[in-house]
Amino acid sequence: MKKNLSKVFLIIAWMCFLNGPIWGFDSNCSRPTDLSCDYYNNCVENYLSCGPKGYALGYGKVYCQRFLDTNYTTYQAELWRDATLLCLQRELSLFVFFSPYEMKTCSSIMKYAYGTHANCYVSPNRSRSELSICYLSPVDIKITTHNLKLVDVFRWYGLRQMAQVAKLCLELFNKNKTNPYLPGNSLEEQKIFWESMLIAE
Repeated sequence: MKKNLSKVFLIIAWMCFLNGPIWGFDSNCSRPTDLSCDYYNNCVENYLSCGPKGYALGYGKVYCQRFLDTNYTTYQAELWRDATLLCLQRELSLFVFFSPYEMKTCSSIMKYAYGTHANCYVSPNRSRSELSICYLSPVDIKITTHNLKLVDVFRWYGLRQMAQVAKLCLELFNKNKTNPYLPGNSLEEQKIFWESMLIAE
């Protein structure tokens, strides 16, 4: 009986392997270190093709390129952007390439990726706490939001992400009364902005 069950298991495992995505492991995909938007088509889309409406090509690469092309008013904002783009790619790699027991589908990749956005915006690099969307100047925050397509903002995941970021920022402000990047500078302007985002929800 046990032998028969083992044979059935091996057959099922072999069928899953044959029906799974054809992809050769690439160390550059497992932990991205270079700031490149090609990650989305060379790694994620190459692993599981979801087409132009999938997360990799329809959202990830589009916004990655938009943000890389953005001119911010401060060096802090540029550092935050670069750290955030890498954070989003590394978090997605954990799911796509290092979660063998998770079913990989176009919808599951999209759902997981959206779920990582808020934390990467707020804390993309744990060793650099000052790099956070929460601490950007109001001007740089507006530049960031202007990159977003209205159609994406008003979809459920867009509104949910904005609310999550606002909540995380307000929690940070309760702990830190001044900007760690500019000690002594008040966070009052940022606080007002994120409170308005929370009300808009």
